Amino acid sequence: MKRQISDKKLNNKVTCQICFYICKNYISLAKHLQHQHQIKSQEYYDKYLLKENENICTNPNCTNITRFINLGKGYVKTCSRECYGIMHIGKNNSFYGKHHTEEQLKRGVATRMNNDSYNHTQETKDKIRKKLEGRPHDWGVSGTTGMHFTEETKLKQSIKALESYKNGRIHPNTGKKMPPEYGERVSIGRKKFFKNGGKVWNKDITEEDPRYLPWVTKTTKNRLAVVCKRPNHFEADVGEYLEELFPSRFEYVGNGSVLINGRSPDYIDKENKIVVLCHGLYWHLLRYDLKDTPENKRSIELKDSEPFLKAGYDAWFIWELAHKDKKYDEKIFKYSEQS
Repeated sequence: MKRQISDKKLNNKVTCQICFYICKNYISLAKHLQHQHQIKSQEYYDKYLLKENENICTNPNCTNITRFINLGKGYVKTCSRECYGIMHIGKNNSFYGKHHTEEQLKRGVATRMNNDSYNHTQETKDKIRKKLEGRPHDWGVSGTTGMHFTEETKLKQSIKALESYKNGRIHPNTGKKMPPEYGERVSIGRKKFFKNGGKVWNKDITEEDPRYLPWVTKTTKNRLAVVCKRPNHFEADVGEYLEELFPSRFEYVGNGSVLINGRSPDYIDKENKIVVLCHGLYWHLLRYDLKDTPENKRSIELKDSEPFLKAGYDAWFIWELAHKDKKYDEKIFKYSEQS
């Protein structure tokens, strides 16, 4: 499973000057510095990337330190609005004292008129209309782009709108006949709603409720099918490791194609009943204000392995950045196996 990277992404790669790890762009480098080295982007920039007087205001009469933007842009050129105005307004402006003559302005307008810059010819209009015809409209209505309502249709819409406001707000489905199966589905949903005391049935539902697992399985599968269609960079790297260590054994199922007790592993070996979970530092630690320590990682591993252990699967964990300085080695995986 080799990851495909576009030429554009390859050209944006940057190297960490501390550990020489290659990041795909400056955003990735900033996250790497935060998670791996626990330093801020500005601190790293000042130490390794700062040019001479780059963080000093460009106004000759000012020596203030300017504001840091990010790793890609560095520092702003001026420290305040006043200094910006001095450097870009008046004699410091590169266009100061330069004006188009009346003859130049007329010549420019005439040139644009001759090139049809102001008005499209009928031939150009027809080409544009033909190109746009049938495309989805910005509002999501297919096939309406390039089409126009007749005056009769516009009048009917105006009269209908006036009548609706005169008679009070009218539901858009008023007067429409819905299919019988749709009405039945709505009826069942409304009955459940009122039977539950006017609350959504799954509110405050517990894991002991027999309805919990089917509901979680369905919603998780639908969500992952959209969000995790393909593995991210970290998961793709893990897939390459698994293929190198255990050829043709593990399959990516992080898209919700396989759920075990309502939980989705990232890779699965069905024959040997093993699941692999790729844990990113942010999603499994930092977003919960947990530090990157072995104790915190182990507690999360024990909790996340429960659904798979109950189903008779061994759970293997690999944490983000754990494999960066190691070659293909089975020891990078942490095991939670059946006792």
